[in-house]
Amino acid sequence: MPQIELRNITLEYDSADNPVIALQDVSFSVEPSEFLCVVGQSGCGKTTMLNIAAGFLEPTKGAILIGGKAVTGKGLDRGVVFQDFAQLFPWRTAQRNVEFGLEMKGLPKEEREEIALRFLRLVNLEKFARSYPHELSGGMQQRVAIARALAYNPAVLLMDEPFAALDALTREEMQRFLVDVWRETKKTVIYVTHTRFLISDFGFWIRRIKHMNEIFSASILKFSFRESESKIENPK
Repeated sequence: MPQIELRNITLEYDSADNPVIALQDVSFSVEPSEFLCVVGQSGCGKTTMLNIAAGFLEPTKGAILIGGKAVTGKGLDRGVVFQDFAQLFPWRTAQRNVEFGLEMKGLPKEEREEIALRFLRLVNLEKFARSYPHELSGGMQQRVAIARALAYNPAVLLMDEPFAALDALTREEMQRFLVDVWRETKKTVIYVTHTRFLISDFGFWIRRIKHMNEIFSASILKFSFRESESKIENPK
């Protein structure tokens, strides 16, 4: 059974003249522990699709299923990492940022602290647990954001070009770091990006996702890295 499935997702915006179709009948599924990337040009609907999957936007029609069950709105079954460094709470330390989702789940203080430190250790930031966001570099802040999203154990991790604001060298380092974290956690991931770093560096399984936004004629690709197989499926 897929970990997450988007089924016939359509989103239309009202306008003064005619409705604007942002997404039309988008359907795909992601298996447990699969790392899936959606690649395409700006304006083709990638972030809109991710926001619908996260529950931030309601589609005009279609359904989101987690573990075979339809979900609506936001939920702790989906973790989200955004582009913006400002996604961290500036008044909280790195550790307290990672604890946030655990607080929402009602975990006791000692358990929250133990889990937060474990995930900061996973992203190589344990010694910065008491640092505030302004005391961390951009790459370190994004690692804290990844740790926070993983700590409360969501079914799916949704990532919207989380390294876009970093310089090229740091971005490449963080992309490789992310794959290492995925190999360690085996979390199901949907990663929106403008680049094809996984295609060139890690192995590939490619399939075209149709109808993201025909106005922009974007070439949207779905691919996933699996340690057990690497293959290319020609888009139709």
